[in-house]
Amino acid sequence: MKFPGSQSVYIYPDKDRSYYCNIYVIRTPKKQVLIDLGKGWSYRKFKKVMRKDGLDIDKTDEIWITHVHPDHAQVAWLAKKLNCPVRCHPEGVKILCSPIPWTSLLEEEKQIATTWQKQIFRAPESIVKIVLRLLFGKWFRAVEKERVKIFEENEVIDFSDCRVRVIFTPGHTKDSVSYLIVEEKILITGDLVRLHNKVGIPCYNTFDADFKGAMRSIRKYYRLTADNKIESIAAGHKEPIVKDWSKILQILLLNLENGRKLKRRAEIFFKDHKTFWLWQLANFIDDLVPEDVPRKEKMFLAFVLAKALNKI
Repeated sequence: MKFPGSQSVYIYPDKDRSYYCNIYVIRTPKKQVLIDLGKGWSYRKFKKVMRKDGLDIDKTDEIWITHVHPDHAQVAWLAKKLNCPVRCHPEGVKILCSPIPWTSLLEEEKQIATTWQKQIFRAPESIVKIVLRLLFGKWFRAVEKERVKIFEENEVIDFSDCRVRVIFTPGHTKDSVSYLIVEEKILITGDLVRLHNKVGIPCYNTFDADFKGAMRSIRKYYRLTADNKIESIAAGHKEPIVKDWSKILQILLLNLENGRKLKRRAEIFFKDHKTFWLWQLANFIDDLVPEDVPRKEKMFLAFVLAKALNKI
């Protein structure tokens, strides 16, 4: 369906985990781009869905990825069928083109976790490795390296009818990218921010999440919104759209305020704890974290806070 008020952006929301993320399409008379293809859906069914909007998936010129998690990039191999390139952050190429991308991603995250791995997985590394390969090794196929084109930071892509500015926004992952449709003031964000007010913290659910990077990226969003360059935000999951300038400012301010509170609380914790377990830090910040954030993500939040304060 058409993005509300837009002439060039279409949205296919993830309903009942059909796609596992919200899929976006930018379509102008001269170019068509698919953004984040999710995972596990039928090519033929999605082709029919797009056809209802007068779009033809086979006329896709490029596939863009906000970050190389499987729920956003698993179907990127479709580029071969569509005979088009895949574009992503430079940091995403290694994973996207790996023979078993999701397994490679988890191996990379385990390296970041180093000696803290057992606190998260609670199992010997050898068993974890076997389980991860069984669970995730078949999740998605590699993209041929010759099809991958990297973005440049602040690159502006001219569609003739509209321009898209590519913004590097690390935080949820180091390879996160956001897309600003300049004339229509629509920002497609991936997973960094969640648009329901109850949460109000960035999405930290991976080892390579970056607390400081997330705060910098959200400040970028805030400055662009304050300068009236953003009027709508399109997220990667759940509530896909906020088309309300004042509400966007409110959401971003809440993220920044909660981030400062969490950092201060963690600094207090580390004054009294020279050695610690992640669950202790997670419990110490628990009252600052909304109830609808899963316990597993609270543990990841504790991890990225400790990492940001150089305690890991």
